Amino acid sequence: MIDGRHTMYNPAERKIDLVNEQTFRETLDQYGLDFRKASKVVFKVGSDLIDLPFISYLHENLERVMQDRVQPIIVTSGAIKTAKNDLGIRLNGTGDLRTAYAAVGQPVLMDYYSSVFGSKRVAQLLFTRRDLDPSIADQSYYQQAVVTLENCIRNSIVPVVNENDSVVTEEIEFGDNDRLSAYVANAVDADVLVVLSKHALYDKNPENADDPALIEIVPFVDDTVRGFAGQDANSTGTGGMRSKLEARQILDPRIPFLIVEKDPRWPSLLDRVYRGTCIGSAAPE
Repeated sequence: MIDGRHTMYNPAERKIDLVNEQTFRETLDQYGLDFRKASKVVFKVGSDLIDLPFISYLHENLERVMQDRVQPIIVTSGAIKTAKNDLGIRLNGTGDLRTAYAAVGQPVLMDYYSSVFGSKRVAQLLFTRRDLDPSIADQSYYQQAVVTLENCIRNSIVPVVNENDSVVTEEIEFGDNDRLSAYVANAVDADVLVVLSKHALYDKNPENADDPALIEIVPFVDDTVRGFAGQDANSTGTGGMRSKLEARQILDPRIPFLIVEKDPRWPSLLDRVYRGTCIGSAAPE
């Protein structure tokens, strides 16, 4: 907020407008962003956030939403980070060692989720684009992936989804889990996709710019918005803000898309008051 008003990108004039609380809420309602009516919400967790304390925080919040009959689906990054940082492993070998790091880190990452959520409450699902991208997926693979996700949801088990990094090749990789989260949200017909990130969308790089302005509502992604995103790759992951904008393009336009940034003032992930960016999908006139 700036001077008590919210920020909204104006695509007609390619600038950021200040809007009052009523306009802000009406716009969110127009995009269908109402967690009170949601039954399936996909949460994507970036590598920069992943550690055991954050997973505990996530569990605390998701327990509350599940009491309101909201079924969460988690798309998690962090297998490679877990192997390198938490285990302190340094591997030697040929080729791309990230696949081996992912193989080592993934079971430990799932141990984190199992220890916090309870082993009977979570399920591990590892996918490649061949499984979830309808443009290249074998239909039987896609249908089986959807059935598995839906059966977990039907039985109140939280799917914990990651890319199958240990076997992925360039032809079938998502590239980052922002895109993966969009494909998962499409597959389960989610009510909302929430990307939990180090930063939401700003008009300047919040890492090094003076007075960057958080943009709370973006009607749709255009070249100016892509310019705001810049080239800010995450410090421990493969994605950045540009990949999040690409995820919005992959996501079904009916599904609201929300980027929520890491903030110690988060009282709850699903409070109507959050610090983040809602990106719509309305096509330019």
